[in-house]
This record gives sequence, structure tokens and C-alpha cells, in this order.
Amino acid sequence: MQDSLKGKLKNLSPDQIRKLLVARGKTGVSTPKKEFEKMKRNREGKYPLSKAQERIWFLSYLFKDTALYNIPVAVKIRKVISLDNLELALKQIVQNNPILRTTFHEKSGKLYQQIHLNYKPTIAFQDLSNHKEKEKLVKEIALKHSSIQFNLTQLPLFSIKLIKIKDDEFILLLNLQHIISDGWTNALLSNDLHLNPKNLLANSEKPYTYIDFVKWEQDWMKSKAYEESKEFWREKLASLPSPSKFPRDFNSIETSQEGKLHVYDFSRETQQKILSFCQSNNYTSFQFYYVCFVILMSIYTQEKDLIIGTPVANRNSRYFQDTYGLFFNSLPIRLVIDMKLSFFQLMKNSIASINQFMKHQEVPFTEIIKAINPERNLDDNVLFNIHFAYQHFPKKNKEDKYEMLSIDYKNSKFDLNFWVEVEGEHSKLILTYKKNSFASSKIAKCVVHYQDLIDAVIENPTIPLEKQKIFPNQELSCLTGAKRVHSERSWLELFYRALLEFPNKTAVIDSNEQITYKELNSRASTLAHLFKEKGAKKDSVVILDTGRNISFIVGILACFKNGYTYLPIAADTPLEKLHFIIKDSNASFLFSDKKTTIINCVSPDELARDSCSDLFCDTSLNSKVAYIIYTSGTSSRPKGVVVSHKALLNYTIGLKNVVTEISSQKFAHVSAIQADLGNTAIFGSLGYGGTLLLPSQEVILDPTLMSDFFVQNPTDILKITPSHLEAFSAIITQILPSKILICGGEIITNTLVKLISKHKSKSLRVINHYGPTEATVGVLTHELNLSDLENRIPIGKPINNTKIYLLDELLNLVPLGVEGEICISGSNLANEYLNDPALTALKYVDISNGDKIYRTGDRGIIDPKGDLIFLGRTDSQIKINGFRIELLEIESILKNHPDVDRVAVFILKEKSSGKKIGAAIQSSVGLSKNTLTSYLRKFLPDMFVPIFHFVEKIPLTANGKVDYRNIKENLVFSVKEEIDVLPRDLFEIKLLEFYKELFENSNITIEDNFFDIGGHSLLAIKLISKINHEFNYQLAIPRLFSHCTVKELANLLRKNTGYDVVNANPVAIIEKNHPKKSVWIHPAGGNIMCYYPIATALSATMNTYAFQGTTKTEASSIKSIANTYFKKLRLHKSTDHFILAGWSMGALIAHHIAYLFAQDNHKLPPLVLLDQPAASGSPKKVMSYQDRLFSYLQKVYVFTNQRFDKNIIENDTIDFQQILNEFIRIQLTPEETTLENFKLFLNILVKHNEIVTQYSPEVYKGPVLLLKAKEQIVHDDNPLTQLKDLGWKKYCPDLTVVEVPGNHITMINNKNSKVLANFIDQWLTTIVS
Repeated sequence: MQDSLKGKLKNLSPDQIRKLLVARGKTGVSTPKKEFEKMKRNREGKYPLSKAQERIWFLSYLFKDTALYNIPVAVKIRKVISLDNLELALKQIVQNNPILRTTFHEKSGKLYQQIHLNYKPTIAFQDLSNHKEKEKLVKEIALKHSSIQFNLTQLPLFSIKLIKIKDDEFILLLNLQHIISDGWTNALLSNDLHLNPKNLLANSEKPYTYIDFVKWEQDWMKSKAYEESKEFWREKLASLPSPSKFPRDFNSIETSQEGKLHVYDFSRETQQKILSFCQSNNYTSFQFYYVCFVILMSIYTQEKDLIIGTPVANRNSRYFQDTYGLFFNSLPIRLVIDMKLSFFQLMKNSIASINQFMKHQEVPFTEIIKAINPERNLDDNVLFNIHFAYQHFPKKNKEDKYEMLSIDYKNSKFDLNFWVEVEGEHSKLILTYKKNSFASSKIAKCVVHYQDLIDAVIENPTIPLEKQKIFPNQELSCLTGAKRVHSERSWLELFYRALLEFPNKTAVIDSNEQITYKELNSRASTLAHLFKEKGAKKDSVVILDTGRNISFIVGILACFKNGYTYLPIAADTPLEKLHFIIKDSNASFLFSDKKTTIINCVSPDELARDSCSDLFCDTSLNSKVAYIIYTSGTSSRPKGVVVSHKALLNYTIGLKNVVTEISSQKFAHVSAIQADLGNTAIFGSLGYGGTLLLPSQEVILDPTLMSDFFVQNPTDILKITPSHLEAFSAIITQILPSKILICGGEIITNTLVKLISKHKSKSLRVINHYGPTEATVGVLTHELNLSDLENRIPIGKPINNTKIYLLDELLNLVPLGVEGEICISGSNLANEYLNDPALTALKYVDISNGDKIYRTGDRGIIDPKGDLIFLGRTDSQIKINGFRIELLEIESILKNHPDVDRVAVFILKEKSSGKKIGAAIQSSVGLSKNTLTSYLRKFLPDMFVPIFHFVEKIPLTANGKVDYRNIKENLVFSVKEEIDVLPRDLFEIKLLEFYKELFENSNITIEDNFFDIGGHSLLAIKLISKINHEFNYQLAIPRLFSHCTVKELANLLRKNTGYDVVNANPVAIIEKNHPKKSVWIHPAGGNIMCYYPIATALSATMNTYAFQGTTKTEASSIKSIANTYFKKLRLHKSTDHFILAGWSMGALIAHHIAYLFAQDNHKLPPLVLLDQPAASGSPKKVMSYQDRLFSYLQKVYVFTNQRFDKNIIENDTIDFQQILNEFIRIQLTPEETTLENFKLFLNILVKHNEIVTQYSPEVYKGPVLLLKAKEQIVHDDNPLTQLKDLGWKKYCPDLTVVEVPGNHITMINNKNSKVLANFIDQWLTTIVS
């Protein structure tokens, strides 16, 4: 009996064991030993929320238009049911459990729950007894019932429906909003509904209701135990791994919670095996199922360190076992999976970890998140995207009349949500998944793989996990090209065949001449004889240094005729590198017109003699080396790749099978001759009778020359790198071939494909080609369907006699649909790295089936169509704060910016300011770092935003690829100070103050990300409440995820609110509970944003308001403006305890307003004037509109620390669009500013500058403080600027003059404003009220 009890205990989940202990009078980990203090009741029935409720409230509003946070249940009941009795029972249940008559509200950013005294519930009823398709109808009704969108502010937050199938069979549908319920509560409700109503009537409200739990939680969170538990989570989740992502089949741009259900029944035999295995090894069923699941997810995600979420009931206290409400908690359990361990070893480690996590399960998930503050975005769940739950039910008896139904409710909160349900000897897996991300076939296979894994570890628990046979061979990631036996003995045999068939056809056209097949062969034979005459021996290595011309092709053929190995180098190869290559390759001859004494030389000029008789030599070369290519790799030392004739022949024939017709085609070679990318053109064309186009180096780098060459020599087939083609985008129509475009060497983007589609001929085929030098040019091809572009363009399927394996780090094949390293096997493999056995052994490896593979270091995945998708380099992935990203993804996003011409993203050698990523940007438009930062933040977390460096041109390698090494080694990142972006309008001012207030941080800027600086759900609620109140707008919570900064939110509000920021006056810049106020008057132009730093500096002692110039303000004179503002100010609440202030022209207006107050017998307000001479009233020399405007722009140049483009000021004419673009670039005006509004601002500014010279001040006898800038920025011919008082003493008898740091412009920047504020505060304490 004891063994039987032990067995039963092992089947229970941790929660069920805790419940059993509680029922026996024992307590859980956190159960108080003495009676806890219950929540004090109040007449209003308003109470705080639990942490779990706060989270569900936030999520319910985040996904407002979904039923994602409902908990639907469907129960089949096989007995007669009285609807009247059921409603009577429900009525009493609602009365006994206040949570069922509770609503939820937000006021001024604070949440509360409102318990209503009474609510009369009803049960909907539907009779299907006379319908034929009952099962189908029940599913449709259940789905509709589950989709009810509850309003959290209105009763009820639950719905119950009874469906009659026949007289003694019913379906009961329950649907409760998660904020009032969890799975346990649903079970309590279901059970209570089945009780006799008379028994329920005997009960009253339960002794402990949900609000008592809220109080219990509040008290516990003040305890030492809570702090210890929170610290545990902080330590365990430090240096987070990436949220585990099940590999997606579809990359949907739209974020969708639309889900699908998959149910899989384990066999009774499997369940019995599991029970027996767990009992024998002292495992609980939960531990076994959970660890097996994590192993499977480790294989699928290729992650060792995983966080998989799991639910706990969180009812450890004996007080709340029968309490309705939301107690459920999510635990992010972190396990490390080492596939070298046996299952027994891994279980031992994992169980110890699981028990630790369970011990601290009471910490609310929201508090765990706050403790570690992980990166967040709307597309992913926080911490985990994969969820696992285990539920054990007692064995059914024959007389049981209840059955839980599995209904597809068509939603999924997680990428994958696994539920293992065990009921006696029967078990099943219920899986929901996001249908827009995963193919149903993959999900079905995954579930079978779970059973296969379980069977395998039970069968062989002592062998390493990596040796377990889990997946059938046909479900592993291996692509096999067609097998073909080549009758040809080398590529040279293909050439001779073409020579015999097309002797007089043009073989090669370079920039200077052209040659037929017969002439080419004759010239190559002559060179072959010449090499022999000069002593070249069998198997010699000959370096070809001829440049891009016919001589290069002659050199290749001559080498093949004699059985030599050719070694191509660039014409500009440095002497030091040449010496290294000669020594490393043991080369004996150099074919070049250059002279050197370090090696035997043969010049192309020596071929001018009479040609020799044709030499048809032995073509049995497949065992010999065809060529050596030196690649730069990732180290500075070049490495030679040795390629055989066998590999070259296999590649050429494989290419022909893809291209089909070549003999009548012109095939262009535009890549570096020292690399193998262009070998596609050389050996493809000359092996099958085509014509090779070989333009010179000068031509392939110059768009005009390239265009001219192709006009004279139209091409049918072109092989080119995407970067090279993008560089010629301006002449792409002339560059594109008529029949086939082959892109290789780099990833091809949809942006480039769209450009090609726009300019291509109707018959053009576009082929994506992949392959490293170490596997002879290319091994995979994919022809694009230009009318139906894939989201991720495949690199395709392998050519003949080639296999592609996707392997994990232990060199085991990964399952289909799982990411792995691309490894190549077959006839295309190069022989070795020359003189580098260590590197050869590292990269060319024998795997378990006996095949030799080349490890490319690239990552890929096989899509549902069986095509290989390239995902990037293993060394170009970067992990920051546990999140992993591919640098190509950042590049792709930046390429989509309309003003980015070209971009290269890379990992920084030295981390700058904590940043790990750099980006070189080529742009023909003036872009700013801030603009690009804001743009990228729309798509990526801030941690993935690179440090930007603007370059005139992105460097390319000779092969046309982006030269990342050059960029990383030679770019010196600018240390120029970033622009200190101030709020640019009242939207940004208001929002910035909200941010500063919420975070209690005065250093926040308009570009700080809400979540990066510590934002969480409660702060989001408060922020949104403030925004909606201030701007009379209904901002939805999801918008905060896509508009995280003040700048982005302001942009959203500008477009979507009727908030009048243009004509409001005066406006509050900073408004707090201070009795003192300062009122500032705008300078010329009317913009008041310049006062934000001084307002911030004064915020500790006074509120700050300002008058902004508006389109409605009469600007005929200083006095007319002052009169308008005086009338408004006199009616405003700011006229008690206020000071008047102004800078530049604003000082003149402020002075006259003060004068008007004096004339009105008002108490004389203190007046602060900032660096403005008293106007003389006599106009200066007449200035044109352009002179006044350019004078202002000169000040902008100074204000922005010379960031403003001074060339604009030096133009002969005014280019308003150019000026606006520059203002946007340096963040002086929002990106949304229209040219019309900007010109209006400039017109007002010029008009203001004109009326300043016409103003003559009146005498004002109140206290005046003049703050005069110590420095002068430009010479001013106004004699008043030379006076200490700037001419004000005459008009202000009670004048105090203080010199302050800076010049007229910089005196009001962030730094100097603090000094100004200090002088103002000191002065105010000295003046007599």
C-alpha cells in the first residue's frame, strides 16, 4: 500500500502535492503560522488589485480587441440537468464569491477593483437535440462563446451557457475573464454548479475572499522572505539567455495571436512505461515530462540555456484553497541542457534546479520582471515564448458523468503552449500554437518526436543524449543533389568539344580585342610550349598576373594543357603579399608583363611569335589540381584553397543543368579574377561554346564605362554580387542581361529584387547562387519567382553529386525546419588549405556516416518546400542581454530607409559606450545619427541600435562584396558630441515632463525608451492616463510598445489629436505645485522651446509659462504684440507672484508688458532681460529678407556647435526645402514639419527681426535683472552692445546687471541655464516685494 501511495504521489504536479499537504493540515513554504490580517472592508467596495490582476488588466488592454485573456472550459455532462436548478446554484455561487461581482477601473493612473453588492446572473440555453451535425455545431458555439470580449468595467466578467444534446446529455460552457479566475477557480465553479442548490443556499460568503488574498500578498511582499525570494530570481535570471524561439516556417510581418489546436494521445503502453520508469527512478511525472520537453526544445531551438514557462496554482496557504479568483502564477524555469550527458545525469541536475525554482514560486511574475528588467517588445512574450503545463486527473470510474472537451479556441498566447494531461492510465498532449508562424505538419511531427524522445530515453537512459536515435532519417536536414557519373575526364575535354564544334565562333571579348575559339586554343598551345621550353616541370604552379583580358584566359588554358596548376592574383597585389604567395604555393612561373627576379617570368608579349601547331593534350586531369585561390578569410594571413579538376568539372556540369542553354549566349565576367566568383562565367561559357565578356578592371568599377561596354556587347548571362549590382543601380537597365542574372557571394534582398523586376526584360531569369571557394564556386541554386517573392529568398537545392547537411555543434543532423550549420559534402569539395593541415582538419571533417564535409560557418534552415534558407554567419550573430540577433537583419532594416544608399553592419572591435555593433552608412542625403536611431527603434530594441559612421562610399572587395574587414580596421568612429535634442514643441515638452515625473529622473531625453529606463505595466498605465487626460485622447496600450520615446509619442499625438499647440497662450512649460511663476516671452520667430533648459533649471522653485508666437498674433510692432499678451496675461492665473522674462526680442516684449502692468496700477512684476540691447528706435541699414534670414541661420550654426550646414548660408538664393531638411537632420524641428508651416515660421522670424529695429522702450520703474553674455559671437554695429547695461539703465532705474557664461546663443543651453537660474533665484531674494 505504501508503494502504491508513493506511485500516486509521483504522478502529481508540484501544486497538487502542496494541496494535499494543506488538506492534511500541513502548510506550504510561505503559509503564516498565525492568522493573517484580512483586508479591511469599506462602504465604497473599492480595493486594490493583486499583482497578477494588474498584469492581466494591462494585457487585456494591450490586446483589447481579442479574447486572449478569457479562460473557456467545455464540459460534457451525461445526466439530466434542470436549468432552473443550475441558475439557482449560480446565483448563490455569485453571492458567496464577491470576485464574480467585481469590476475593474482606472482613475488618474491608479487601478482598483469594485465589488458590487448584488448581481443576478443568467445562464444561456440552446437546444441541439433535433440537429444532425451536433459535434460541429458545439465546436462553433463553443468558439463563439469563448470569443466574448468582456468590458472590465462592467458586470458580468463571466458567461455560462448550457447546450442540450439529448435528454440526458448536455454541454456546459464556462468562460471567465482571467482577471477574476484561473484554472483552479474554473474547477471550483464547475464543481459548485453540480452541487444541489440547497447545499449551496446553506453557505454564506466564504470566510476568505479574494481581496483577503490581496492583503495577504501585500503583507508578504513587505517581508524578509519575499526579498530573499526576489533576490533568488534576480540571481538565477541574471545574464539572460535569448527567449527560446521555436523555428518558424512563416515570417509573418503582422503580430498575431491567432492559434490552432493539436491533440495527440499517448498510447496506454507509453503511459504505463512512463509511470513505471518514474517510479523506479524516484521521479515525479511532472519532472519527467518537463525535462523531456526541454530536451526536445533544446534540439529544435539549438539552445543549451533555455527558459520555459510553467504555471503554478500559487495557493500554498490553507486559507485560499476554496477561494475564487486569480492566484495562478507563471514561473520562468531555467535549465541548461548538455547533450553529452546521459538522461539520468541530466535529470539529476534538472530536478535540483526545478525544486529551487518551485521553492520561490510565490513571487508574482510582474515582480520577477521588475527585478531583472529584461528587454521587451510586442512581438514576444517576456522571458519565454514556449510554455509547458502538466495536469493530473484522478482515474475515471465507469459511473463518471463528466468529461472535459478539447475545443480549438483558435488563439495562442505563446508560440507554443504544451499541456500534458494525465488521467489514470491515459495521457494526451494538448498543444496550441501560432498558426501564422508554424506549419501544421511541423507541429504534428514535433509531437511525435516528443513521444519518440520519451521512448528513447526510457530505453537507453545511460547513453549520452547526443547518441539517442530520436528522428527518422527522412526527417533530418539533409539535401541531396542528383547523382551523376561524368564521362568527361576534365573540364578541358568540355573545351575541346566546344572548339571542334565552334572553331570560328568568338570565344572571348575583352575591353581591347576579341578572339575565336580556334585562335584562343592556338595562343594557349603556344604558351604551353613556351612554359615547357623555359623549364616548367610537371605539376608546376603558375601565377597569372595579366589583369582582366584575353591573356588571363590563355594562361588558364595553357596551364590545363600542360597539367599545371594556375594561381590567379590581382594586378595590384602588394609585393610583400606576392612574395608570400610564391613561397607558400611553391610557384615556379609568373605569367605577367611585370618584371621580377624572384620567379621565372613569361610575358604575354612573348606570344607574338608564330603560333605553334595545335596541342590536343591528355585531358585525364581529374586527379590533378586545377587551381589555387588565395582567400583573405577572417585572419590577415591569406590562405590557399586547392581545387581539383574533378571538382571544377562537377561544378561546370552542375551549372549547365541549371542554366541549360549556353552555346549561343554571351556570359559576362565582372568580378575579381583572383577569386572564384567569376569562374561561373569562364568555365560555364568556354566549356559549352558560349562567348565570355571580360571587361577591364577600369570598366567594371565605372558605371559609365560599364554601361558603354554592355551597349556595345549586350550580355545574355551575368554573374554579379548584389552589392556590385546595387552600386550600379543608376544604370541597372543597361547592366541587366537579357536572359539570366545570377547573384552570388552575398545575400540578395527583396529591395534589390524589386529594383531588378522593375527594369528587367520579360524573359529574364534570376538565380540565387550559393557556395564558398572551399566547395568550388557554388553548390546551391534557386530560381526566383519574381511575381511571388518569398519573404526569405532561398539559396535553393544542391547541384549534382552534392549533399548539404545542417549540423548542430556536435556535428549531428538537426531535424527538418531547425536551424543548423551549413555543411557541404560531395564532388565539389576542394582538396585542402595549402600548407595548413590544422585548418584543413578543422574545416574538412569526417562525420558519423563516413562522408567528408566542409563546415562553412554559415547558418541555414530548410523550409517546408525543401529549399535551403541562408540565415547568416555563425560569427555574425551577436548576443546582447541574452537576446540574439543576426547583423544581416539590422542591415536589411537600414537598407529600407529611403535615405540610406548603402550600409554595412558589423561587430565592433572595441566596444564604445557599451555598444557592440557598428554601422557604416552611405547616404547622398544629409542624415543624422539621431534620425537613424529613431528609425531603427521602430523595429528593434535599443540595444541593437548600432553606433553610426557616415562614409562617402562603402568599400567593396575586388569581388564586388562589401569589404567588412576594411571597414572595421580603417573606420575611425566620430567622437563628435551628439546633438543634445531638446523638446521641439509643446507635445514633447508635456510628454517629457510626464516621463521625468514618473521615473523621478530629470536626465531623461526625448529619445529615451520607456522600457529601457525601467518602464513597466503600472507605469505604462499611469503614463497613458496622463496622456489621455492632457490631450483628450484615447491612447491604446499597444501603441506604447511601438512608440516608446517622447519623440515617437509626440509624433503620434500630433497626427491624431485636436490639441491646439499652435495658438494656445500662455502655455505651461513646467507646472508644479509652486506659488511662484515665471512667464517668458518668445524670441524672434515665436518658438519657445529655447526656454526649456531654463524652465527645467528653475523647476525646483517656480512654475514656468511662456507666450509663443502664433499665426494669430499681430506682428506689426513690438508694442502691439506686448499689448496682446498683456491682455491675456491679466486674465491668467499666473499673475500672482510672477516674474516676467525674455531673451533676445522676447526681452523687449517682456519689458513693454511690464510697463503696461505699471500703467494698469498693478503690483510691479520683477523683470528679467536676457542679453538684448535696448532698441534705439532708429532703424539700422535696410536689410533684405534673405540677409535677415541668413543672419538668423548664422546663429543657428553657432547654437548647434557648427553642425548646421554652413554652405546653405553661402548660397546665392534661398532653398527653403534644403533649410527644412537641415533643421530636421539636426533635430531642430520634428520630421513631420511641412514646408508650408516651416516657411510660415521663417516669415514670422524675418518680420520679428524687422520690427525690433523700430521699437523705442518706455521707462519701467520696477525691479529689473539684466543677464548679459560674457562672450560676443559676431561683431554687432549697435553701439549699445558695448555698454555694460546694454543701454537699459535709461529705461530701468532699478536695474541689476550680471554677466553670465556663454554667448548670446549658448547662454541658454542646458549647462549655462543652471547658472542663470541660480542668479535669478538669488536676485529674487534681494529685491523688495
